Amino acid sequence: DSPDTTVASSDSGTAVGDDFNELGAKIRDLNAEETQYFGEMGLKGVLVEEVDKSGPLGDKEIAKGTLLTKIERVPIESVKQLEETLEGLKSGSIASKNGLVMISYVSSSGESHEENFAVVKLDF
Repeated sequence: DSPDTTVASSDSGTAVGDDFNELGAKIRDLNAEETQYFGEMGLKGVLVEEVDKSGPLGDKEIAKGTLLTKIERVPIESVKQLEETLEGLKSGSIASKNGLVMISYVSSSGESHEENFAVVKLDF
């Protein structure tokens, strides 16, 4: 059984559902139950709480409950790491091609827990 991703909890003190306008989504750290669930499959990441359908992730298969695992092959294990990675992309210290970045994720739908990839143009 997958964990109830509607439980609002954060061990890092980060506000639940931080806005990431660059992605057009609200994203949060995993709670203890979700960390254990995904960890048993060897997965780490941050959880999508909400997606703006007109934002960069809006036309992808990324919806509420999706686990984001990497951006441009950089592992994302916390909201803080996501912030740092997006800052690196903005500053150019992490290379992107004209704002296009590859996002690795595990969909919340279906039983398959394999990583998928989407290329999105970020709003910087």
